[in-house]
This record gives sequence, structure tokens and C-alpha cells, in this order.
Amino acid sequence: MYDRRGSGPSGGDQGQYDFQILAQDATAARNALTGNPHIDAARIGYWGISQGGWLAFAAAALDPKAAFVIAVSAPMTTPDEQMNFAVENILRIHGYGPEEIAIALHARRAVDDYLRGRLDRASAEQALNAARQRPWFPLIYMDNTVGNPETSSWLKQMRFDPMTMLDKVSAPVLMLYGQDDPWVPVRSSMDRLRAVAKQHANLRAAVVAGADHMMMLGVDPKDQVDPKFFPKEAPDAPAYFAFLATWLAQQGFAQ
Repeated sequence: MYDRRGSGPSGGDQGQYDFQILAQDATAARNALTGNPHIDAARIGYWGISQGGWLAFAAAALDPKAAFVIAVSAPMTTPDEQMNFAVENILRIHGYGPEEIAIALHARRAVDDYLRGRLDRASAEQALNAARQRPWFPLIYMDNTVGNPETSSWLKQMRFDPMTMLDKVSAPVLMLYGQDDPWVPVRSSMDRLRAVAKQHANLRAAVVAGADHMMMLGVDPKDQVDPKFFPKEAPDAPAYFAFLATWLAQQGFAQ
């Protein structure tokens, strides 16, 4: 495992890199592993969690020799849909009601629409200013300005639809979701996967009962959405490990 650029001990600014560059980092890691005489190059696959699940897909799409892909808690919606879902949960977990949540989501959608060219800047700024006055503003992952469509890294991310990668990956794929994930719209993701299941015989998707975004059980909801808690996270749901072991054995990658 390694930290993506701009995360953990890795250097760089995460916002500067698109998914293509981060996926190329994963394929570079695989190429490095193939030179290790203790590793069977035919059994090297990609595993990733959350955005890392997207990157596992993206890496396998670039790498025809990928043995498998395991994507954990990887939303199959666009990033803006996923973040709006998460923000609604974050505010609700912190005790805010429907009216405050509506103001937050209106601000997020207004800025997104402006960046896409669907809304004028003044309207987006008005919605952002209304949200910026609220005590919950630091919780909703928005900048203090609406940004510039010509330079916005967020706009590039919003244009990304993870469903488009399914057609580019021929390796066996396992996708796992936590039933109680506050960050990912699990139901929408599973619905989209079921809709294309007949066209993708290499795909298996399942939901782990009671698990959260990091495949943990019994974590306080406020901790689940608190970035300060993230370094303490590690999967502990037995069913998650059972899914992994069973699937890897079925695919012939483990006994």
C-alpha cells in the first residue's frame, strides 16, 4: 500500500492531480512489483477504498495485465452527487434540520451549476454567501469563493463518471459497500451496477451489513464524518474479510 500524492507522508498537493495521473502511479507500483522474484506477476491486482476504489478501476483500465480489481466504498455516482449525499448526512449527524440542510445543498448545487455553465456567477455567489454565514459552513467542504471554471480542479472531478470505466476493465471485479456508509450513496450505486450487470459478467457487488465507509462496525456517527478520526480507521467487519477471502479463492488467487 502507498499514500496517493498529497495524502499522508506522500508529497504534493492532492488538488493538482487528476485521476489519470493517480491511476498511472498505481500502474507504476504494479510494474515495480513485477520485478520482485518473490511475487507472482500473474496475480497482481488493484485494491482501493473510497476514491482509491475509483483509482483501482482506472489503473486496471490502463493495465491489460491486471489480475483483478477490488473497489471498496467506491461510489458509482459522479463526485458532486456523492458529496451532496455526504453533506446531507454530515449535517444531519451534527443535529441540523431540513431547512439548514436545504441551504447547504442549494449552495453546493449553485456553485456546481455555475462551474458547469448552467448558472450565472451572481446567483452562485448569492447562494454561497448565504451558506457562508451559517455555523455549519466548515462542515460542507466548500471554498470561500465560487472559483473559476477555467482553472477549477473540482469541475474536472465533477465530469468524471465512474460507470464509464466498467467497459474498460476485463479483469474480475469485486465491489463492496458498507450498509451504513454516510459518505457514499450505496443504494444508488448498487442500482446503477444492477442495471448493467448483464453486460459485465466479470463484476460482483455486495453490501456488508452494519459496516461504515471504512468497513468498520460500531463507530460513532460523528467519528465517521470527522477527518480527525480518519487516521484511526481500519476495517474490522468480519463479513468484509469473509467476502474478500471467498471471492479471491473463487477467482483462484488464494486458497
